[in-house]
Amino acid sequence: MFLIKATPLTNIPRPNNQEMSFFSARKLNIGSLAEIKMRNKKYPSIVLECDTIKHQKSSIRQATFLLKPIEYSIIDEPVLFPYQIELAKWISEYYFASFGLILKKFVPQYLIKNPDKFAFENSKFTIGNSTYNSKNTEQVLYLYPMKYVSSLSYESEIEITSLLSLKKEFELFLKIRNGEISEIRGVKSALFAPYNNLKKIVIYEELDQSHISWNQKPHYSAISVAKKLAKLTGAKIENKSSIPSLSSYLITTNNFLNKVKNTNIELVSLKNLPYGDIFTRKVIDILNKSYKQGKKVLLYINRRGYSRLVVCCDCGFMPQCINCSITITYHKVSKPYLLCHYCLYKTDVPKICDKCGYHNLGIFGFGTQQVEQKIKQLFPKANVLRIDSDTKKTNNEQQIMNNENFIIATIAIFKFSDFLLKADQHMFGKFDTVIALAPDLELNFPDYNASLYTFFNLSRLKNLAENNFLIQTYADENIVYSSLEKNNYKLFYDNELKEREKLNYPPFTEMIKLTFSHKSEEKARNEAKVLYKKLEYIKNKKKLNTKIFDFMPALIYKLKGRFRYEIIIKIGSKDVKKYLLGFVPSNWEVNILE
Repeated sequence: MFLIKATPLTNIPRPNNQEMSFFSARKLNIGSLAEIKMRNKKYPSIVLECDTIKHQKSSIRQATFLLKPIEYSIIDEPVLFPYQIELAKWISEYYFASFGLILKKFVPQYLIKNPDKFAFENSKFTIGNSTYNSKNTEQVLYLYPMKYVSSLSYESEIEITSLLSLKKEFELFLKIRNGEISEIRGVKSALFAPYNNLKKIVIYEELDQSHISWNQKPHYSAISVAKKLAKLTGAKIENKSSIPSLSSYLITTNNFLNKVKNTNIELVSLKNLPYGDIFTRKVIDILNKSYKQGKKVLLYINRRGYSRLVVCCDCGFMPQCINCSITITYHKVSKPYLLCHYCLYKTDVPKICDKCGYHNLGIFGFGTQQVEQKIKQLFPKANVLRIDSDTKKTNNEQQIMNNENFIIATIAIFKFSDFLLKADQHMFGKFDTVIALAPDLELNFPDYNASLYTFFNLSRLKNLAENNFLIQTYADENIVYSSLEKNNYKLFYDNELKEREKLNYPPFTEMIKLTFSHKSEEKARNEAKVLYKKLEYIKNKKKLNTKIFDFMPALIYKLKGRFRYEIIIKIGSKDVKKYLLGFVPSNWEVNILE
C-alpha cells in the first residue's frame, strides 16, 4: 500500500490546506493524473508524493482524518515535469493563490476532458494515428505582452495565446514536451508549457501592464514567473524591453540605457492655454507645418471617448455609474452617450442635472474622439485615423496607417498592428512628429507606479518619432519630463529608486493589497475593520517586522454593484508574509504589488 499526496485541479481557497492525503494499492508516478473524491465530488488531481505506508506509519497514526483511496489513475505517466510542479508551488505560495488553480494552468483542458483518447508510452505520445517522439531540441521562449503576437506569423515557430482551441493547445503541449519545436512565441500562458530543454527566455517590454493578470484569478506577474522558470530550468533570461523595470535596472544599469534613441524633445507648457482648448499655439504650428510637408503625425491621449466629464456648471455634480463609484465618460459617435469603462453601463447624456435640476451642463476634458473632431475641423481634407479600444481592427492596418496624415491614439497604438513589434527590433521613426497631449492625467494617477508607467509610455512614444517629440504639460519641471527632455534616463531611474527607498516601496520591500467587496456597504466596512484590528493585534503580539495601513475605501469604491475596502501591508520578510496571510479569510482578494 502507498500513501499519496495530491492536489485537485480546482479552487481550494487559501489559507486552507492545499494538499490532500490518500492511499493507493499501487505506486503512482509523481506528476501523473489521478482522480480523487472530495465532498462527494470527483476531481482530476496531480500526484505530488508517493511513499509506502510502511515508511509513513507514524504520520498516519497522528493524522486527525480518515484516509480515503485514490479513485483511479487517469494517466499513469507523468503529465507534468518536476520543475513544473515546483513552479506551480512557488506561484501558489508567492501570490497566495490556490495551488490547484495554478496546477490547472499547466494541464491542457482537452487532456482532462478526453483522457481516454491519449496515451503516453516510453517517451512517445500518441494523438489519433500520429506518434510524437521525444527529442532533445534546445528551446527558446519569446515572451510578449498580451495581444502583441495575435497577428504575427512565423513558419517555424509556435504561438501560444488564449485564442487557441483546446485541441490545438494540447497538440502544442505534445510537440513542446517532445522537443519537436525549438522556438515558442507567446503571452503569459506560454509560461505553463512543458519545455523539456528550455535554454533561453526572451522578454519583451517587461513594464507592459498586460504581463500582469489583473483581470483574472489567480493574479500573477508573467515577468516574475518567467524569472522563476529560468531559475528552475537553468535557462538564461534575455531582456529586450525598450526600458527596464526598476529591479532590472538595479542589476544591469547601463545595458538598457545605452540603446536610448536620441530624439528632439520639447516640453510645451499648458499654463497659458485658453479654457476649453486642446492644442497650444506651438502644437498648432507644428501640425500645420507637418500637414503642408506631407509628414505623418501621431497625437497621443490615453483617454478614449469624446470628453472625460459631464459636469453641472451650477452645482458641480458629475453623472456617475449606477454600479460603480466612478464618473462615466462622454462618447460621441452618431449619438452622444455616457459609458462606464469598468462595467460597460451605458446611458443617454442627461439634459438636466440629476442633483439640482438645472440645464447648465458642460463637457470638460477631452479624449480621442474630441481630438479627432478638432483635427478634422483644422484640416478638413486630411486623412485622419483614430486608434483606441473602440476602434474596429481591419486586415490592412499597416496600409491604412501609411496613408494617414494624422493618427490619434491611446496606448492601443503599441498593440494595434503587427509591424509595431518585431522579433529583434523596436519600431523607430514611424512618425515624423509625435505629440503627447495630456500625459499629466497618467502622471497624477494615485498609484506609486504612476511615474514609472508614464515614463515607460512616453519613452515608447519617443521611439516612434523620427524628428520631433512634443509633450504638453502643466508640470514641465517634473523629473519624468525633464529626464526625457535631457535624454538622461539614468536621472529618472536614480531619482525613482531614491524616492522608493525613502518611502519603503518596491523593489525595496514587498507590498500586499487585501481587498474585500460586498453588496452591503456596512458589511464591507465592518469586515475590513475586523481584519485590520486582527492583523494589527497579531503584528504587535508577535513583534512582526511589517507595517499595516488602516483599512480604507478602495480607489474605485463601488464596482459592479459591490462596495470595496482595502488594507495595504508592507512586509519585512517572506516568513512574516506567509504567517500573516494565514489569518486572512478566504473571501478576501490578495494582490502582491510589484
